[in-house]
Amino acid sequence: MSAARTLTFVGIGLAAAALGVGFWVGDEPRWIAFAALAALVWMVGEWQGAGWTTTVAFVLVVAMAVLGVMLGCPAAWMGAAVAIGVSAWSLGDFTRRAAPLVRVEDRARLVRRYFIRLLMVIGGSVALSAIALTVTLRLSFIPVLVLGALLAFGLIQVISALRSAGR
Repeated sequence: MSAARTLTFVGIGLAAAALGVGFWVGDEPRWIAFAALAALVWMVGEWQGAGWTTTVAFVLVVAMAVLGVMLGCPAAWMGAAVAIGVSAWSLGDFTRRAAPLVRVEDRARLVRRYFIRLLMVIGGSVALSAIALTVTLRLSFIPVLVLGALLAFGLIQVISALRSAGR
């Protein structure tokens, strides 16, 4: 088993563990079994190479994290579960896509670039989540509307830059 595949399984387990701890601390232990079941389904799907199963299980983990926050469980644990889960999901997809490729020039560079990008995205999302959990802003409608328009404009720019880079 490759190191990336091993990291995928470790990530799935850590995501389920973060959900379990969040539900335990939030005094909702009945949901821990569902988190473990989602992780088991995810691991079996990953082991068999069924991408659709892993996607469904990842969506279940995210839905359980949202449910946990709605039930009053600590958002930090639920956010950690999602961040670790998206890492495992992305890594699993990468290993499934890269496995059939026999002749890849500079495979080590490709893997290194993938890991750097994944770490940047996860690091940025964790940092933004931490800021969102600690900072409280009270804004009226107009500033929120302006910020929403800026966000939409930024997303359009990122998508168009990615499309032009892919050509």
